[in-house]
Amino acid sequence: MSRFFLLTVRIPNSHKSRNKEEGTMATTRNINVADIDVVIVGDEDKALYMTVAMPPPVQARHRHTTYTDRSGATSIRTYDPSGRSKAAFKTAIRQALLDLGVTKFPFFEIPMHLKITAIFAVSNEAKDGDNLMKYLKDAFTGVVYSDDRWVYQENTKKQAATIEQQFMKISVEEDR
Repeated sequence: MSRFFLLTVRIPNSHKSRNKEEGTMATTRNINVADIDVVIVGDEDKALYMTVAMPPPVQARHRHTTYTDRSGATSIRTYDPSGRSKAAFKTAIRQALLDLGVTKFPFFEIPMHLKITAIFAVSNEAKDGDNLMKYLKDAFTGVVYSDDRWVYQENTKKQAATIEQQFMKISVEEDR
């Protein structure tokens, strides 16, 4: 059985801007609109295929900051600068699956060996293929599968595109 769904979602993307008077960096949130086409194939041997019409995001390197608590102790905090964007992307994928009638998450029953194939059309060819795939695998955790440790095979292809033609084509299937 095959079902098809087209959904327009808003995915936040952060950009840094410099305050000229103070010389400091500030993060502002811009909203990009992405079209997500999702196809679910099969009931027993499920497969998930999607096309996302947006610039492929990359997993940013984790950042570290220091802070002083009320007692005066200094600590280091590590955070993921891609966290909000991944959460928005995960929500969009979950909503697309809900609108297709999927009620049980994660989509794939585990334990199951999974294969992810992704094509990333990027205008910035400096984007690293590993970081493109890592962002995607993190965003799928909890919605498509319970943990990315169940991904036994991954295929990544990066291709050049204009800014207007950027997209991601993704398939998640059982790895037999």
